[in-house]
Amino acid sequence: MTSWPTHCARCDADLATVSSTVSKFNTDTICLPCKMREKAHPGYVAAEVAAVLAGDFNFSGVGCPDVLLLPPCSAEALLLSIAQMSGAQAYFTALEAGGRGVHPCESAQYDVDQFTFADGSVIRFEHTTPLSISILQYSNLSRRPRVAKLVTLQILVDEEDESRIADGLNDMLREAAKPVDPDDEDGRSWIIDWRLAWCGDQMLTQSVSEKINDAICNGTYSEGDAFPGQSVPLLPGFEYDLIATDPKVLDSLWITVPSLRPKDEGGDLSVLLKRTHEGAIVDIQPTNQEDRQEILATTAAEFSDATHPEEAVPA
Repeated sequence: MTSWPTHCARCDADLATVSSTVSKFNTDTICLPCKMREKAHPGYVAAEVAAVLAGDFNFSGVGCPDVLLLPPCSAEALLLSIAQMSGAQAYFTALEAGGRGVHPCESAQYDVDQFTFADGSVIRFEHTTPLSISILQYSNLSRRPRVAKLVTLQILVDEEDESRIADGLNDMLREAAKPVDPDDEDGRSWIIDWRLAWCGDQMLTQSVSEKINDAICNGTYSEGDAFPGQSVPLLPGFEYDLIATDPKVLDSLWITVPSLRPKDEGGDLSVLLKRTHEGAIVDIQPTNQEDRQEILATTAAEFSDATHPEEAVPA
């Protein structure tokens, strides 16, 4: 079962707030501003022709140009500004907004204007009806998409003293963060910053089983023995975030709460935290049930700006 995308594949815009369509370069679902950028690309016509010649709706496209995956250059920013307005006044207003960074080029034709921006990008206007706009050149500045990540790392250490653990890890990461070659701009380390998790004077650590301790002492420990599953412990006193790129994105988190009692006196519980477009729902269920249909308790809370469909007024 497939579901319609909720966000633009190019700029991550919420498609609940903006119209969407399918790319001509590939099968991405994109917002209309990204479609404007696509139509102004020099390769758009060829992509459109290829889609027509393919003769079927499952054509995967010729591939999206890398430049359309980056933030808009100055020429594209002007293009998007014009798209938000209409008429000839929009054309001149948008040009004036560019300020001194916009320089007219000598045009070979009377009815064609070209402008170069400080970042090297070039836009071309053909005074047809409607106005035809194309990007002749994109920015010559280095523009990389943001790819930085926060990584949660579990490390098994043969040490009990938390202060020694913290000092050792900080020393190790400090060395790893040094540039590979100080004289090479591209030789920097990909480790930018780090933080060990603390709550007051308590470090976020988890004790291992006696079996793992014995294996370390006996030299029989094998890689991965300490990480048998995907579960991560949640310790008291710490705050935890349900990670999402957008506060309204649908997401969920399973939390298993051990009862620490014999099974005949009570079983473990599972807490399911679900984020919806309107708020959050918390369900509490027995962990041992296979179909997860029995709900022992449930509660919900709404975002302060949650919207509700208008109730029908009786005739």
